[in-house]
Amino acid sequence: MKILLRCLVLSLAWFGLPAAASVEVGFLPADQYVDIGDSIDARRAMKEIQDHLVKLGARYLQPEFRLSVEVLEVDLAGSMKMAGRRGDWVRVLNGKVDAPLLRLRHTLHLGEQLMSRGEDSLTDAMYLEHSAGRSTDTPLYHEKALLERWFRARFGAPRDKN
Repeated sequence: MKILLRCLVLSLAWFGLPAAASVEVGFLPADQYVDIGDSIDARRAMKEIQDHLVKLGARYLQPEFRLSVEVLEVDLAGSMKMAGRRGDWVRVLNGKVDAPLLRLRHTLHLGEQLMSRGEDSLTDAMYLEHSAGRSTDTPLYHEKALLERWFRARFGAPRDKN
C-alpha cells in the first residue's frame, strides 16, 4: 500500500500538479508603509508576513488554487519608543491607538478562472484583549492573527489533510 501511495504522489508531482496551493505575495517598498520598522526589521516583517500567508494558503486552499496577495499597507501593532541608557528602540504595545493594520488586495484563481478578487483592511482594536493569556513571543503575533482570521473569513475552514 505504501508503494502504491508513493507512486501516486510521484506521478502527481511528475504531471506538475502542486501539493499545495500557489501563494504569491507582493510588497511595496518598505518606506511606503506607515510602520513596518527600519530596513532590517522591515525585511524581517515582510518575510514573516509572506511566510505566514504561504503557510495559510497550504492550510486553507486546495492545491489547484493560485492566490496572489499584494500587501498595500502595514502598520504593526504598537509603536517604537526609545528605551534604556543606550537609546535602544523597542516596540511598545499599549492597546489604545496602536492596533495592527494590514491592507491587502487579493486575487484567487482556479486554473485560469477568477474565483475571487478583493481589497480588505484588517485591524483589531481589541488586539491585546484577544491575546490575553496566550504566549505572544511569536514574531508579528498580532498581525498573523489578523491574517488567520482573514483567511478563515475569506476562504472558509482549513482543508482536510487526510
